[in-house]
Amino acid sequence: MTAPKGTPSFTGKVAKKLDKFTKQASKNVFDRLSLRYPDLVYKKKLEPHEIPGGIGSCEPDGGVWLYHDNIISSMEGKSQDLKGNAGQRWYNNNDILRTLAPNVTYITFGAGPSAELVYINDKGNQKKDGSYYHVGLMWDIHFAHCGDRGVINEMKVGVNNYYPQTEGFTLEEMESIIEKSVIASIEATEV
Repeated sequence: MTAPKGTPSFTGKVAKKLDKFTKQASKNVFDRLSLRYPDLVYKKKLEPHEIPGGIGSCEPDGGVWLYHDNIISSMEGKSQDLKGNAGQRWYNNNDILRTLAPNVTYITFGAGPSAELVYINDKGNQKKDGSYYHVGLMWDIHFAHCGDRGVINEMKVGVNNYYPQTEGFTLEEMESIIEKSVIASIEATEV
């Protein structure tokens, strides 16, 4: 269940660390990869004139990555306590980027109590074997990573990639995921 619009996000230690690490990991990876790929561009945000309709904002925590002037990847950190609207804010950025670049590789790092995955069957009964649907309190973000829309805990170019860990991530874990994502997205454009 999503909290009412305007409900604040989870602002504890996990959330602050996630925001800081998403930005820092993206910067570190860009600094390394830009030497190897001179046509790689990192933008902190899209300007209003770059957004369809010229209104709104798009500033994913890990920025927007372009290769040969095409959007290829973006990273977002979302943390939520047992109540919140992280999913609503996530959808705004994802929708803008998918409108501009339908095959963008969109990485989301989920943290906080709501990042926990629960598996249920089609009758809503919890399953321990993970054989059915993924649901969590950030269910709307989880849902956007099911089926052909995306993947959970794996990397796939051109779709939403969700990595949930209730306790958050190390900087090294995030850098590894981001670097693999960007390189794979670049290689997909060169095929």
